[in-house]
Amino acid sequence: MSENRKWSDAVKARDKSCKRCGGVKNLESHHIKPLAELIDLLQIKNKNDARFHVSTLWNLDNGETLCKVCHYLEHGRIINIRESIQQVA
Repeated sequence: MSENRKWSDAVKARDKSCKRCGGVKNLESHHIKPLAELIDLLQIKNKNDARFHVSTLWNLDNGETLCKVCHYLEHGRIINIRESIQQVA
């Protein structure tokens, strides 16, 4: 959805750097309360339902900017070491 891109761009524009490590490369927007939880909570079944709840789903207060490494760590994902080294270089 275009709302997701707008939300992501706005979160990164507001924060300008990773909220965890202060990095400024490979920035990503992270939902503090996971989007999947919000979708379940609001019983969203399709894009029309989502558009009805735009202000809740895409609230900037539910977002923070993380670099790719910190975002991976936040979600418990495995980090590619070579990629991580290139990110900080």
